[in-house]
Amino acid sequence: MIRINGDQIRRIRESKGLTQLYLATFVGVTTDTVSRWENRKYPTIKKENAAKLAEALETDLAKILENPDSAEAVSEVFAHDQGNYRTSLPGPLKILWALLAFTVIFGFTAWWFTSVSDTSEIKAERILPRHSPPGSRLPIKIILTAHDQALYPLILKEVLPDGTRPVTGMPDFYSKGEKDNSIKWLSKKGEGKNSFFYMAEIDSQTKPETVLTFTGKVTSKKGKQATVNVQGMDAITVRPFHWADSNMDGVIDDDEILLIIDTFPWLEDLDLFQKEIETIWEAEGYTWDSTNKKFITIP
Repeated sequence: MIRINGDQIRRIRESKGLTQLYLATFVGVTTDTVSRWENRKYPTIKKENAAKLAEALETDLAKILENPDSAEAVSEVFAHDQGNYRTSLPGPLKILWALLAFTVIFGFTAWWFTSVSDTSEIKAERILPRHSPPGSRLPIKIILTAHDQALYPLILKEVLPDGTRPVTGMPDFYSKGEKDNSIKWLSKKGEGKNSFFYMAEIDSQTKPETVLTFTGKVTSKKGKQATVNVQGMDAITVRPFHWADSNMDGVIDDDEILLIIDTFPWLEDLDLFQKEIETIWEAEGYTWDSTNKKFITIP
Protein backbone atom coordinates (compact mmCIF):
# COMPACT_ATOMS: atom_id res chain seq x y z
CA MET A 1 0.00 0.00 0.00
CA ILE A 2 1.18 3.55 -0.76
CA ARG A 3 -0.06 7.02 0.23
CA ILE A 4 -1.59 9.20 -2.47
CA ASN A 5 -2.38 12.90 -2.72
CA GLY A 6 -6.13 13.16 -3.31
CA ASP A 7 -6.07 16.90 -3.98
CA GLN A 8 -3.43 16.47 -6.65
CA ILE A 9 -5.36 13.61 -8.24
CA ARG A 10 -8.47 15.75 -8.46
CA ARG A 11 -6.55 18.73 -9.89
CA ILE A 12 -4.94 16.63 -12.61
CA ARG A 13 -8.22 14.94 -13.47
CA GLU A 14 -10.13 18.21 -13.75
CA SER A 15 -7.36 19.95 -15.70
CA LYS A 16 -7.53 17.21 -18.34
CA GLY A 17 -11.30 17.08 -18.47
CA LEU A 18 -11.48 13.52 -17.16
CA THR A 19 -14.46 12.19 -15.23
CA GLN A 20 -14.43 10.09 -12.08
CA LEU A 21 -16.34 7.46 -14.05
CA TYR A 22 -13.54 7.29 -16.61
CA LEU A 23 -10.89 6.80 -13.91
CA ALA A 24 -13.02 4.21 -12.13
CA THR A 25 -13.56 2.22 -15.31
CA PHE A 26 -9.87 2.41 -16.22
CA VAL A 27 -8.61 1.27 -12.82
CA GLY A 28 -11.42 -1.23 -12.23
CA VAL A 29 -13.02 0.33 -9.14
CA THR A 30 -16.23 2.24 -8.40
CA THR A 31 -16.74 5.98 -8.77
CA ASP A 32 -17.31 6.10 -5.02
CA THR A 33 -13.80 4.74 -4.51
CA VAL A 34 -12.31 7.41 -6.79
CA SER A 35 -14.27 10.07 -4.88
CA ARG A 36 -12.88 8.75 -1.60
CA TRP A 37 -9.35 8.84 -3.01
CA GLU A 38 -9.78 12.48 -3.99
CA ASN A 39 -11.40 13.41 -0.67
CA ARG A 40 -8.62 11.65 1.26
CA LYS A 41 -11.01 9.20 2.88
CA TYR A 42 -8.85 6.42 1.39
CA PRO A 43 -5.34 7.88 1.79
CA THR A 44 -3.59 4.65 0.79
CA ILE A 45 -4.17 2.35 -2.19
CA LYS A 46 -2.60 -0.71 -3.75
CA LYS A 47 0.52 -0.18 -5.83
CA GLU A 48 -1.06 -1.68 -8.94
CA ASN A 49 -4.09 0.61 -8.61
CA ALA A 50 -1.81 3.61 -8.20
CA ALA A 51 0.05 2.67 -11.38
CA LYS A 52 -3.22 2.33 -13.32
CA LEU A 53 -4.49 5.61 -11.88
CA ALA A 54 -1.37 7.45 -13.02
CA GLU A 55 -1.73 5.89 -16.47
CA ALA A 56 -5.37 6.98 -16.68
CA LEU A 57 -4.38 10.51 -15.65
CA GLU A 58 -1.58 10.46 -18.24
CA THR A 59 0.94 11.60 -15.64
CA ASP A 60 3.97 10.34 -13.74
CA LEU A 61 3.16 8.15 -10.78
CA ALA A 62 5.33 10.28 -8.49
CA LYS A 63 3.05 13.26 -9.09
CA ILE A 64 0.09 11.64 -7.34
CA LEU A 65 2.01 10.43 -4.28
CA GLU A 66 1.62 12.13 -0.90
CA ASN A 67 5.41 12.41 -0.53
CA PRO A 68 6.93 12.28 -4.02
CA ASP A 69 10.31 13.39 -2.66
CA SER A 70 10.50 10.31 -0.48
CA ALA A 71 12.97 7.95 -2.11
CA GLU A 72 11.57 5.06 -0.14
CA ALA A 73 8.01 5.63 -1.32
CA VAL A 74 8.99 6.07 -4.95
CA SER A 75 11.31 3.07 -4.99
CA GLU A 76 8.56 0.90 -3.53
CA VAL A 77 6.18 1.90 -6.29
CA PHE A 78 8.70 1.31 -9.04
CA ALA A 79 10.04 -1.98 -7.72
CA HIS A 80 8.90 -3.66 -10.95
CA ASP A 81 10.91 -1.27 -13.17
CA GLN A 82 8.37 1.40 -13.96
CA GLY A 83 11.20 3.79 -14.88
CA ASN A 84 12.66 6.96 -13.35
CA TYR A 85 10.27 9.70 -12.26
CA ARG A 86 10.85 13.31 -11.19
CA THR A 87 10.63 14.05 -7.48
CA SER A 88 9.50 17.31 -5.85
CA LEU A 89 10.84 20.66 -7.05
CA PRO A 90 12.79 23.15 -4.93
CA GLY A 91 10.72 25.76 -3.06
CA PRO A 92 11.03 28.73 -5.50
CA LEU A 93 10.30 26.51 -8.47
CA LYS A 94 7.17 25.18 -6.75
CA ILE A 95 5.68 28.68 -6.76
CA LEU A 96 6.59 29.20 -10.41
CA TRP A 97 5.18 25.80 -11.30
CA ALA A 98 1.97 26.53 -9.39
CA LEU A 99 1.49 29.81 -11.29
CA LEU A 100 2.14 28.06 -14.58
CA ALA A 101 -0.28 25.28 -13.70
CA PHE A 102 -2.96 27.83 -12.75
CA THR A 103 -2.50 29.59 -16.09
CA VAL A 104 -2.77 26.34 -18.01
CA ILE A 105 -5.85 25.20 -16.08
CA PHE A 106 -7.54 28.59 -16.49
CA GLY A 107 -6.81 28.61 -20.21
CA PHE A 108 -8.02 25.04 -20.60
CA THR A 109 -11.24 25.81 -18.74
CA ALA A 110 -11.92 28.84 -20.91
CA TRP A 111 -11.29 26.85 -24.07
CA TRP A 112 -13.47 24.00 -22.84
CA PHE A 113 -16.57 26.12 -22.34
CA THR A 114 -16.14 28.08 -25.56
CA SER A 115 -14.92 25.44 -27.99
CA VAL A 116 -16.38 22.06 -27.05
CA SER A 117 -19.80 21.40 -28.51
CA ASP A 118 -22.52 19.64 -26.58
CA THR A 119 -23.00 17.41 -29.60
CA SER A 120 -19.54 15.89 -29.15
CA GLU A 121 -20.25 12.23 -28.49
CA ILE A 122 -19.49 8.64 -29.39
CA LYS A 123 -21.89 6.12 -30.84
CA ALA A 124 -21.28 2.38 -30.70
CA GLU A 125 -22.96 -0.32 -32.77
CA ARG A 126 -22.58 -4.09 -32.57
CA ILE A 127 -22.80 -6.49 -35.53
CA LEU A 128 -23.03 -10.22 -34.87
CA PRO A 129 -24.56 -13.33 -36.49
CA ARG A 130 -28.13 -14.30 -35.70
CA HIS A 131 -27.40 -17.95 -34.94
CA SER A 132 -24.63 -20.49 -34.34
CA PRO A 133 -24.39 -24.08 -33.01
CA PRO A 134 -23.19 -25.10 -29.53
CA GLY A 135 -19.42 -25.51 -29.37
CA SER A 136 -18.83 -23.19 -32.33
CA ARG A 137 -16.95 -19.91 -32.63
CA LEU A 138 -18.42 -16.77 -34.14
CA PRO A 139 -17.16 -13.24 -34.90
CA ILE A 140 -18.50 -10.04 -33.37
CA LYS A 141 -17.81 -6.52 -34.58
CA ILE A 142 -18.28 -3.21 -32.74
CA ILE A 143 -18.15 0.05 -34.69
CA LEU A 144 -17.38 3.26 -32.83
CA THR A 145 -18.32 6.54 -34.48
CA ALA A 146 -16.81 9.70 -32.99
CA HIS A 147 -17.72 13.30 -33.83
CA ASP A 148 -14.59 14.98 -32.55
CA GLN A 149 -11.35 15.59 -34.44
CA ALA A 150 -9.17 15.45 -31.32
CA LEU A 151 -7.74 12.17 -30.08
CA TYR A 152 -8.90 11.20 -26.61
CA PRO A 153 -8.88 8.01 -24.54
CA LEU A 154 -11.87 5.73 -24.30
CA ILE A 155 -12.69 2.37 -22.79
CA LEU A 156 -14.84 -0.15 -24.63
CA LYS A 157 -16.27 -2.85 -22.40
CA GLU A 158 -18.19 -5.85 -23.73
CA VAL A 159 -19.97 -8.31 -21.42
CA LEU A 160 -20.51 -11.77 -22.87
CA PRO A 161 -23.48 -13.91 -21.84
CA ASP A 162 -23.14 -16.99 -19.65
CA GLY A 163 -22.31 -20.01 -21.75
CA THR A 164 -19.82 -18.15 -23.94
CA ARG A 165 -16.21 -17.07 -23.64
CA PRO A 166 -13.94 -14.62 -25.49
CA VAL A 167 -11.26 -16.28 -27.60
CA THR A 168 -9.29 -13.58 -29.41
CA GLY A 169 -9.62 -9.90 -30.25
CA MET A 170 -8.53 -7.48 -32.95
CA PRO A 171 -6.94 -5.37 -31.59
CA ASP A 172 -5.92 -7.45 -28.59
CA PHE A 173 -7.97 -7.09 -25.41
CA TYR A 174 -6.61 -4.71 -22.79
CA SER A 175 -8.03 -6.93 -20.07
CA LYS A 176 -10.49 -9.74 -19.34
CA GLY A 177 -12.88 -9.88 -16.41
CA GLU A 178 -13.52 -13.38 -15.17
CA LYS A 179 -16.21 -12.37 -12.68
CA ASP A 180 -18.56 -10.78 -15.20
CA ASN A 181 -17.22 -12.53 -18.34
CA SER A 182 -16.17 -9.22 -19.86
CA ILE A 183 -13.46 -7.89 -22.14
CA LYS A 184 -12.06 -4.36 -22.39
CA TRP A 185 -10.19 -2.33 -24.93
CA LEU A 186 -8.35 0.87 -24.10
CA SER A 187 -7.78 3.11 -27.07
CA LYS A 188 -7.38 6.65 -28.32
CA LYS A 189 -9.73 7.44 -31.15
CA GLY A 190 -10.61 10.59 -33.04
CA GLU A 191 -13.21 11.60 -35.60
CA GLY A 192 -14.61 8.90 -37.86
CA LYS A 193 -15.38 5.21 -37.58
CA ASN A 194 -13.19 2.65 -35.84
CA SER A 195 -13.85 -1.08 -35.54
CA PHE A 196 -13.13 -3.65 -32.85
CA PHE A 197 -13.49 -7.38 -33.48
CA TYR A 198 -13.49 -10.46 -31.31
CA MET A 199 -14.27 -14.16 -31.50
CA ALA A 200 -16.62 -15.78 -28.98
CA GLU A 201 -17.07 -19.49 -28.34
CA ILE A 202 -20.40 -21.03 -27.33
CA ASP A 203 -20.28 -23.75 -24.69
CA SER A 204 -20.78 -27.19 -26.24
CA GLN A 205 -23.46 -28.07 -23.66
CA THR A 206 -25.70 -25.11 -24.53
CA LYS A 207 -29.22 -26.26 -25.40
CA PRO A 208 -30.74 -25.54 -28.85
CA GLU A 209 -32.90 -22.42 -29.15
CA THR A 210 -31.08 -20.77 -26.23
CA VAL A 211 -30.90 -17.00 -26.74
CA LEU A 212 -27.56 -15.43 -25.80
CA THR A 213 -27.57 -11.69 -25.15
CA PHE A 214 -24.51 -9.42 -25.34
CA THR A 215 -24.17 -6.02 -23.68
CA GLY A 216 -21.52 -3.34 -23.82
CA LYS A 217 -20.68 0.28 -23.11
CA VAL A 218 -18.14 2.92 -24.04
CA THR A 219 -16.68 5.24 -21.41
CA SER A 220 -15.04 8.42 -22.62
CA LYS A 221 -13.56 11.50 -20.99
CA LYS A 222 -15.37 13.79 -23.43
CA GLY A 223 -18.81 14.36 -24.82
CA LYS A 224 -22.32 15.06 -23.69
CA GLN A 225 -22.53 11.61 -22.12
CA ALA A 226 -19.61 10.10 -20.24
CA THR A 227 -20.90 6.59 -20.96
CA VAL A 228 -22.95 5.28 -23.88
CA ASN A 229 -24.33 1.78 -24.38
CA VAL A 230 -23.41 -0.30 -27.40
CA GLN A 231 -26.44 -0.37 -29.69
CA GLY A 232 -27.29 -2.57 -32.67
CA MET A 233 -27.59 -6.36 -32.64
CA ASP A 234 -27.34 -7.90 -29.20
CA ALA A 235 -28.54 -11.53 -29.34
CA ILE A 236 -27.97 -14.81 -31.14
CA THR A 237 -29.97 -18.04 -31.01
CA VAL A 238 -28.26 -21.41 -30.65
CA ARG A 239 -29.24 -23.41 -33.75
CA PRO A 240 -27.61 -26.19 -35.84
CA PHE A 241 -26.61 -23.85 -38.69
CA HIS A 242 -23.31 -22.16 -39.44
CA TRP A 243 -23.29 -18.49 -38.45
CA ALA A 244 -22.24 -17.55 -42.01
CA ASP A 245 -25.29 -19.33 -43.44
CA SER A 246 -27.56 -16.34 -42.91
CA ASN A 247 -30.71 -17.91 -44.41
CA MET A 248 -30.12 -21.32 -42.76
CA ASP A 249 -30.45 -23.29 -46.00
CA GLY A 250 -27.46 -25.57 -45.33
CA VAL A 251 -25.25 -23.77 -47.86
CA ILE A 252 -22.75 -20.89 -47.71
CA ASP A 253 -23.19 -19.25 -51.12
CA ASP A 254 -21.23 -16.55 -52.97
CA ASP A 255 -23.29 -13.67 -51.60
CA GLU A 256 -22.78 -14.88 -48.04
CA ILE A 257 -19.03 -15.36 -48.47
CA LEU A 258 -18.70 -11.82 -49.88
CA LEU A 259 -20.71 -10.45 -46.96
CA ILE A 260 -18.38 -12.21 -44.52
CA ILE A 261 -15.26 -10.74 -46.14
CA ASP A 262 -16.78 -7.27 -46.19
CA THR A 263 -18.02 -7.35 -42.58
CA PHE A 264 -15.20 -9.33 -40.95
CA PRO A 265 -12.12 -8.80 -43.18
CA TRP A 266 -9.69 -10.01 -40.51
CA LEU A 267 -11.20 -13.52 -40.62
CA GLU A 268 -9.30 -14.29 -43.82
CA ASP A 269 -6.11 -14.54 -41.77
CA LEU A 270 -7.57 -17.12 -39.36
CA ASP A 271 -7.61 -20.89 -39.73
CA LEU A 272 -11.34 -20.76 -39.00
CA PHE A 273 -11.93 -19.07 -42.35
CA GLN A 274 -9.59 -21.18 -44.42
CA LYS A 275 -10.32 -24.59 -42.90
CA GLU A 276 -14.03 -24.25 -42.14
CA ILE A 277 -15.80 -21.48 -44.02
CA GLU A 278 -14.00 -21.88 -47.35
CA THR A 279 -14.39 -25.66 -47.16
CA ILE A 280 -18.16 -25.37 -46.69
CA TRP A 281 -18.39 -22.68 -49.38
CA GLU A 282 -16.64 -24.90 -51.94
CA ALA A 283 -18.85 -27.89 -51.07
CA GLU A 284 -22.46 -28.53 -52.08
CA GLY A 285 -23.61 -27.92 -48.55
CA TYR A 286 -23.16 -29.02 -44.95
CA THR A 287 -24.85 -30.60 -41.95
CA TRP A 288 -24.22 -30.21 -38.23
CA ASP A 289 -22.92 -33.22 -36.31
CA SER A 290 -24.46 -32.61 -32.88
CA THR A 291 -22.62 -35.57 -31.33
CA ASN A 292 -19.10 -34.50 -32.28
CA LYS A 293 -19.94 -30.78 -32.42
CA LYS A 294 -18.62 -30.15 -35.92
CA PHE A 295 -19.77 -29.40 -39.46
CA ILE A 296 -19.86 -32.16 -42.07
CA THR A 297 -19.57 -31.04 -45.69
CA ILE A 298 -21.66 -32.53 -48.49
CA PRO A 299 -19.44 -33.31 -51.51
